[in-house]
Amino acid sequence: MVILSPGRSKGVMIFILIGRIIEGTGVGCSSFSCPLYASEIAPTNLRGMLSGFMQMTVVVGLFVANIVNFLLENHTWGWRLSNGVILIAPLIIIFGIYFCPESPRWLYKNKNRREAKISLKRIRRINNVDNELNAISDALQEESNQISIKEIFHQKQLLKRIIIGMSMQLFLHLLFYF
Repeated sequence: MVILSPGRSKGVMIFILIGRIIEGTGVGCSSFSCPLYASEIAPTNLRGMLSGFMQMTVVVGLFVANIVNFLLENHTWGWRLSNGVILIAPLIIIFGIYFCPESPRWLYKNKNRREAKISLKRIRRINNVDNELNAISDALQEESNQISIKEIFHQKQLLKRIIIGMSMQLFLHLLFYF
């Protein structure tokens, strides 16, 4: 919408706002779903590095966006092009997600061990994945002993920490956009 709307339109700001809301929602969703998926399918020795790599891609993306915006600053179509450039990564993810295998951890938790084993064999490209499946089983068993989200919000100590953490993120983003 933002790219196609005419520059002299009275409603262009509403399209920009709608585009920013959609973009922000997409960034928010991918900021937790991509690292989560990577940590669920990565071998244990690579999980930390992959999480750091994903954070680094955010920094590199912001750097590239600033360069693009600087180069297009005086171009009449500059804002349209800079808003269009941000479509590249989401399009790659949208089409690439169909080729990604299901998370073995998710399959183990929500379906069964056999399907998790098939997925893990596909990801690791080895036949003997029993040790890793046992580790997944142990981790899920340990997690089942933890408190629920509902209980977190009923404990004043934990609720205070949640409010502080959420407020920090909220104010960080409010300061960034204004």
